[in-house]
Amino acid sequence: NLMKEVYPETYKEENRIFQVILAEEKRFQEALNIGIQILDNMVEGLKQKNKDKLGGRDAFKLYDTYGFPLELTRDILEEDGYGIEEDDFKNEMKIQRERSRESWVKTKASAEDDKINLKLYQNILKERGETEFIGYDFIEAKSKVIAITKNDKLVDKVAAGDKCKIFLEKTPFYAEKGGQIGDKGVITSPSKNSLLVEILDTQAPIEGLIAHFAEISKGEIKVGDEVFARVDLLRRKAIARNHTATHLLHRVLRDVLGEHVKQSGSAVNNHHLRFDFNHFAPLTNDELEK
Repeated sequence: NLMKEVYPETYKEENRIFQVILAEEKRFQEALNIGIQILDNMVEGLKQKNKDKLGGRDAFKLYDTYGFPLELTRDILEEDGYGIEEDDFKNEMKIQRERSRESWVKTKASAEDDKINLKLYQNILKERGETEFIGYDFIEAKSKVIAITKNDKLVDKVAAGDKCKIFLEKTPFYAEKGGQIGDKGVITSPSKNSLLVEILDTQAPIEGLIAHFAEISKGEIKVGDEVFARVDLLRRKAIARNHTATHLLHRVLRDVLGEHVKQSGSAVNNHHLRFDFNHFAPLTNDELEK
């Protein structure tokens, strides 16, 4: 009550803060209980093998997998007259750091590739113009090919068997955004039956540009061609239903758990949805039923 005028939200959320702290204490205690049980089993193993030190790998497993502090492991072992192979533990830590570094290097290399692709997309946008999205009003439309890339390089044309990215002047295809996957469908020729392009995914690599991930099933397609783009309508409707369901689920979660619940992420496709949210404890059966 002392600071409620300065921090009114703290006073207002007093009960929830109390619940969060209790939940965190409970989780930490559960982690300790699991760690102690595993450590007890390890000590029994030391007794049977007539050893006086716990292997560094075992100590690291407790630390890395179960979040059991090394200092606590050391204290418990010392009470029973045992020690830890400290050098082995340090070696396991070194191996982990090397793994993390390798992962960072791979991520950095991927980032460099992304920079190259970003430059390509920026050039397309600058030289060929934006893609106009018309998918809220139309699920099919005539359009014009403004650019094609294959193996991350601009090309003038692609033919049957090729995989590429196609950029159109305007498109009814929705690009993946906000956790909702991109549209699929086909691109054909408005004047002849010799062209069939399957659109396997739709992405927006940069603002203003929509990339159609394509596989040429039949014929040939060139920059400047007039084409007919058609979205898979049944799939689009299934995605839309699941997208609507995320909003309904969000509202229900706030009604049942409290207004503190906020969306942390989501994934929406034509088969299912995933809704990520923040809450301080697992849902009870009663809450799930509500």
